[in-house]
Amino acid sequence: DGKLSPRLFQFVGQLGAYQERRGIWQDKLAWCHQALAYAQTEMLVKEQASLLVHLGYGYSALGDKLQALDYYVQSLPLRRQVGDKTGEATTLINIGAVYSALGDKHQALDYFEQAHSLSRQVGDRIREATTLNNIGQVYSALGDIRQAFDYFERALPLFRQVGDNAGEATILNNMAILCFQRGEVAKAAAYFRQVITIFHKIGAVAEEAAVLSNLAQLLQVTKGDIAEAASLMHQSIHLLDRAGLRQDANGQTINHKRALLAELFGKPPPP
Repeated sequence: DGKLSPRLFQFVGQLGAYQERRGIWQDKLAWCHQALAYAQTEMLVKEQASLLVHLGYGYSALGDKLQALDYYVQSLPLRRQVGDKTGEATTLINIGAVYSALGDKHQALDYFEQAHSLSRQVGDRIREATTLNNIGQVYSALGDIRQAFDYFERALPLFRQVGDNAGEATILNNMAILCFQRGEVAKAAAYFRQVITIFHKIGAVAEEAAVLSNLAQLLQVTKGDIAEAASLMHQSIHLLDRAGLRQDANGQTINHKRALLAELFGKPPPP
């Protein structure tokens, strides 16, 4: 159908806006399959690769990780065929992420390392930083805190160089968690404070509220400044309430935060 071609390119351009909206994925996937069939008939290799990745996104969002993996793997040789190294690195990251979600951390590590090497080769600082973060998270999951921290430290200046505030905040948050696990409470708190500053700067309300809560709970469990912990939790609640949000980026609701405040005071907190 000659009319499908414009729709194919429109789909590739617009699908990303729907990736987080799980409820409509079934319809989009059905159309994507049609577009893929057309791209295969017309031997549009670049478009095939892109559509296969989008199918992977969709099935991953719907929880079908194995199906997602199949589409990502199909996309990989097509990315290589057209010389799309950036797309190849992205696909390698996607494959690694699926293996990580499936619990195969060592396989995930292999794909993330391939993506990192390729990203360095083409001078793609964003993906280089992203893969360093991914590798760090895998080592963290494997219990190798020293290695994880090393990779996070390598990723941090790259995110700063490209001005990726959200990426920088993510790394600092990961480092805070590792410091807490190592018993370095003061360092963990310092990293959390940096994260709060960044999220406030970029207007990431749900994320800022989450880290305020994290820092408050850190102070609570380590017998730190309880008054400051309560103040931080109040700030977290106020941010969500003012923005009309029911929960923060960690899924913690306002009511849950109020319950934590009650624990801090040993009685119901003031309204």
